[in-house]
Amino acid sequence: MPNSGRFMGIIRAMVLLVLVLPASAFAADRSPDQVYIDRVDVTAGNTGPDGTAPVTARVTGQVPICGPLKEDVSRQGSTVAVTIAPRPLEPGEVTCQAIGLRDYAKDFDLGRFEPGTYSLKVNDYTTSFTVGAGSVMLGPLNGMLDRLFG
Repeated sequence: MPNSGRFMGIIRAMVLLVLVLPASAFAADRSPDQVYIDRVDVTAGNTGPDGTAPVTARVTGQVPICGPLKEDVSRQGSTVAVTIAPRPLEPGEVTCQAIGLRDYAKDFDLGRFEPGTYSLKVNDYTTSFTVGAGSVMLGPLNGMLDRLFG
């Protein structure tokens, strides 16, 4: 059989792929071409002299093994949206078959926020966060103390 060598090569590659990928890549209830957000942790930094604090969001979940992602952060009023989705391939980019998922973790800089409560939506995952009202005068002092004793 002239094609049996090729067939065995494909079988070996598939077995190797199953052995190398984590079990989570083959989650039965998840499609291999979708983005899944499992957790979002929001951190607000110290309030600065301008009365605002930097805010970051740590997003974890699973994304397709194949293909690039499009990641976008937008803000309108007290609502912040982070969109994570498979990005269409550019001409000349190599494509591959979506066969599973890989773990995903990324920190997003959401910008600077005044004290208040905000809503954060990451794809279908929604949470809220509060930026505290730190003293504007203590912001530079805290930074100086951190540099001296931190």
